Amino acid sequence: MQRVKNGDIVRIHFTGRFLAGKVFGTSVGKDALELRVGDPAVLTGLSDALVGMSPGEAKTALLPAAEAFGPRKKDLILRLDRKTLPAEAQPRPGEIVQLQSDRGAHLAAQVVEVSTEEITLDANHPLAGHDLAFDIELLAIGPASPPN
Repeated sequence: MQRVKNGDIVRIHFTGRFLAGKVFGTSVGKDALELRVGDPAVLTGLSDALVGMSPGEAKTALLPAAEAFGPRKKDLILRLDRKTLPAEAQPRPGEIVQLQSDRGAHLAAQVVEVSTEEITLDANHPLAGHDLAFDIELLAIGPASPPN
């Protein structure tokens, strides 16, 4: 029986949820997710959970924050002087804004607080700091699907 190993391309269905049960994402009822096990873009804990699985197998993987989206980082809470924004900009709490660093890197941040003097942004990933559960069903191991 074929089993997943590091470097394999796999197709899965998943449901990601907080440990209290609230679902934050799923592929069920949609196209399967295709990924390369061990790829740096794939959550470490998810890759680790897939290794050794066989097609048709399903399981739940519990990922501590460190193996999911990492801890929340205080240095990603940014405070900007309101005067640095154009006068027409009216950011609102909850809104996602795109920032660009001096080096040209793009970063998404959520507006947390707005006052007349300052705007507070949180550039942490929304799932950072959370232990998560992933219900995984391995559909196939094999070559990448042709692009649609």
